[in-house]
Amino acid sequence: MYNHHLITFITVVEAGSFIKAAQRLYISPNAVTKQINILEEHLGIKLLNRSHRGVTLTDEGRVIYNGAKHIIEESNQIVDEAKRLEESKKNIIRVGVSLGHSYEILLKHWNKNIANAKKFELSYVPISDNTEDYYELLNHLGEKIDIISDITDASCLKGRVNAFTLTLLPVLLAVPITHPLANTDIIDPRELMHETIIIPKRGFSPTVDNIFDTITTKCKNTVQFETVTQYNYETYNIALAQNKLLFSHEAWQHTHPMFRHIPVKWDFKQPYGILYPLHPNKEVLSFVMALGRRG
Repeated sequence: MYNHHLITFITVVEAGSFIKAAQRLYISPNAVTKQINILEEHLGIKLLNRSHRGVTLTDEGRVIYNGAKHIIEESNQIVDEAKRLEESKKNIIRVGVSLGHSYEILLKHWNKNIANAKKFELSYVPISDNTEDYYELLNHLGEKIDIISDITDASCLKGRVNAFTLTLLPVLLAVPITHPLANTDIIDPRELMHETIIIPKRGFSPTVDNIFDTITTKCKNTVQFETVTQYNYETYNIALAQNKLLFSHEAWQHTHPMFRHIPVKWDFKQPYGILYPLHPNKEVLSFVMALGRRG
């Protein structure tokens, strides 16, 4: 905000010589002399009386010296105030939320970032769970929505968005409250014989494919599977009407009020976290990096 030669000038005055000023500024005496000469030439004023004993201020130089000290102090105060204002600002991160894309898992992990939380403000924006609308949103992530909570191993994400895994959620079964298994606290896979589970089509997620292969092998094809492109609210309505089961996890427990989400005696877990743009702005990237420093 000011000519850096003024700093050199003030240092020379306070040091009493070019050599001592050079030592304080970690530059050569010749560089100091050159900067003072440039400043004097620029101002058209002789600032210093030079002698073998050192330097002293001219009357004009004293005016410049006093004024320069004031300018630099004022400038530093302005910069400090601007920095404090910048630090007090919160970067707003727009989080897309819906029944199928809860913010609870994100918030649980973000609340561990007390040191970083003050730098960001989460703004929740409603989004559609319709499959076509959701894919369109992913294609334009970063325009109106910055991040979305979702599973992070879905094949449809590749080339569309970046995915950052926060946790591995145990895979549950969503059971209609009218189904006999709804009164069970934990389901044994052997109880799934002759049941029908609606699952995303093969290739949608390695986790889903693995569960399908395991159940098919262990239950010897006694469990029936129906496939859909992707789960949405209509999928839950169909499962409810036909008394069929769905895969689920903690983040989907409030998707539909007519289902219980019950643990199963298996070790399957689904990667879950946030989706963010392929080319995020610096605020979103800083948020993701801060989220990665959780704990």
